[in-house]
Amino acid sequence: MDHKNVICNNSYIPNTAEYMEALGPYGASVMVIGGLISVGLYVLFFEQVFFTQTNAHRIYRRHIFWIASVYPLMAALSVLSLLVPRANDICTAVKITYMSVGISHFTDLTLLMFGGEEVLLQTMAESRLNLQVGPSCCCCLCLPSPPVSK
Repeated sequence: MDHKNVICNNSYIPNTAEYMEALGPYGASVMVIGGLISVGLYVLFFEQVFFTQTNAHRIYRRHIFWIASVYPLMAALSVLSLLVPRANDICTAVKITYMSVGISHFTDLTLLMFGGEEVLLQTMAESRLNLQVGPSCCCCLCLPSPPVSK
């Protein structure tokens, strides 16, 4: 890399060739490891799809498919962002949108499994929300345990 022509502009996004040159010998290993992780997550996703299709009730399947697809899609879009640095903004926007849809499906699945919002609130009426959980549970001993409510 020629340091005489370095562009110090925060809005400049390098192209793929410049990015790979800057990463040097580590670039290929990062791409291969990221690709292998993505492939592994897709294998686990398709295994989950097969298991859900054969064992889960029809009402739950769509939500489980959406939730299970979040991790492989996030990994694939992250690898794509590494391969094509100028696609980072659109990949991030798609990841944020997809994650919010996945969280919505998780909420819907939870409500379905409890039998509705009223049943969920009745079941959880006597429960308290434990805020003293990892990874910072040792630092948050003074946090209260509020009751679960709407």
